[in-house]
Amino acid sequence: MGRAVMVGREPTGAGGLVLSILIILTAEGCRAQKGDGCGPSVLGPSSGTLSSLGYPGTYPNDTVCEWEISVPRGSRVHFRFAELDFENSNCQVNYLRLYNGIGPGRSEIVKYCGLSTKVKELVESAGHQVTVQFMSGTHRSGRGFYLSYSTTEHTGKAPSGHVQRRSHSGVDYFKLPVSKAPE
Repeated sequence: MGRAVMVGREPTGAGGLVLSILIILTAEGCRAQKGDGCGPSVLGPSSGTLSSLGYPGTYPNDTVCEWEISVPRGSRVHFRFAELDFENSNCQVNYLRLYNGIGPGRSEIVKYCGLSTKVKELVESAGHQVTVQFMSGTHRSGRGFYLSYSTTEHTGKAPSGHVQRRSHSGVDYFKLPVSKAPE
């Protein structure tokens, strides 16, 4: 059995720090949520949703959140974005990043920032572990983000009649042209 752990802090009027820890046992896989900018999340073993704190309202200033998603080996994580809306004045501190892997050896898949960013394509991980990082600095506008993820099993082999090619986003498959044999 895996586990999910959420650790966060909530600002208070007195400037104090309230730590909350939530431990949930799940059937398979491990998901963790860390930081003070985490919004409502449903983190399942094969699908889930993530959002910034306050979504669909404006996200708070100076927050950070990381979600670590680990699905069964042999699977990949696919992300679909319902909304990305970050103040674009400083992409160094207002952004959403996706990483292949968890921990210090992770590598960036993509980074998004800016108001009303449209992402129509599905974003796929290269493996079974992904880190989602949300960072906000001082800002006046922006609703933050809402995304969903799902998994697919990756066999490492191209489907029949297709060619496999590695790319910066993982592995792509191309259908071979059909040619008739001379009679």
